[in-house]
Formats: sequence, structure tokens, C-alpha cells
Amino acid sequence: YAMDDKTIFPAMLGIAWFWFAGSVILTQFPNYAKVYAGGNEQVMTLYLTMFSLGIGIGSLLCNRLLRGVVSTAFVPGAALAMGAGIVVLFLLQPHPVAVSELTGIAGYLSRPNAWAVLACLLFIAISGGLYIVPLFAVLQSRASERHRARTMAASNMLDALLMVLASVLAMVMFSLGATIAELYLLLGVAHIPVALLAARRIRRA
Repeated sequence: YAMDDKTIFPAMLGIAWFWFAGSVILTQFPNYAKVYAGGNEQVMTLYLTMFSLGIGIGSLLCNRLLRGVVSTAFVPGAALAMGAGIVVLFLLQPHPVAVSELTGIAGYLSRPNAWAVLACLLFIAISGGLYIVPLFAVLQSRASERHRARTMAASNMLDALLMVLASVLAMVMFSLGATIAELYLLLGVAHIPVALLAARRIRRA
């Protein structure tokens, strides 16, 4: 049913991509905080807090901008903004840092680029909120009442599949000698075709 619907299935694919990208970013936060920020678990928690806060801000901002209208107009731009933010994250800290001891939040914030990295994470997450909320709204509002529960279940299954594929991608890249920063860079660049496909879909709708 979902695959036959030209509105619902693209929304499901878009949501699955969000979970794919989010899985790549979040699962690497512990090692990223340690290797690239020289931070301990406090810094990782700070990263997660900024990301969660950004998703919330983006969700509220989306509701404010769309004024309750179910529309995917902001989805392509939000996808592109997410990708740009991830690329900037790579540019801010492309190489591991050499530290003799992992530091907490106070020590981390005194380091160069620390505030810029946090701002970048917040920007990525805000863009993620703007991206995902309209897609969820489309999925829930456009599916018929008879099929809605099964459609949501199918979407969750697709999300889980993409998260597994994200883990496989990370394992393959690391086995080839790639770094976490390079994995993030690849993810950021991959948002460009996603944004173009989303824009194409909106023009056809």
C-alpha cells in the first residue's frame, strides 16, 4: 500500500534517510568526542544535549513557519542545510587532536573551535528538525485511516533497515582505513542528491 502511494512512500524514504544520517552521527559521538575533541563522557553528553536541543528547536520552528499546514516545502532546503553543516563540521576538525589527558566540559570549551563545533552541531540538528517534522506529518495525514497503523509500522521497519545499513557503511569505511571525520564528510556530501531528489519530488507533487 505504501509503495503504491506516490506521496507516502517518498515520505517514508525521507524519514528513513533521517534515521540513517542520525545513526551515523550519533553512534560516532563517543569516539568523536574522545579522538577529535579530546573530551571525556561529559563532552559527549554535551554533544548529545546540543543535538537534542537543536532537534527540538527545529521542530518548533517548522511548526511556526508552516503555520499548521502539512507541506514539504522546507524539506529540500533542510536536507541541504544538514549536509552543509556536516561538511563544515569536518572542516572545523578534520584531524584527531593529540592530548595527554581527556578533559571535561570546562577544559573543552577553552579549546579552539569548541564553540564553533557546538554551534555547527546545533545548526545540523535544527535543520534536522525542519527536515523530519513535515515528513512525519505527511506520513500520518496522507495515509488512510484504514492503513495508517500498518503504514507507520512499515516506516519503522524501513528506518531500522537503514540504521543497520548505516552501521554496515561505517564498518566498511573503517575497514578501508577511513576516519570518523571522513565518514562524516561522506555523509554530508550525500545530502546533496537527497536534497535534489526531494526538490524534484515537490515539483511533481
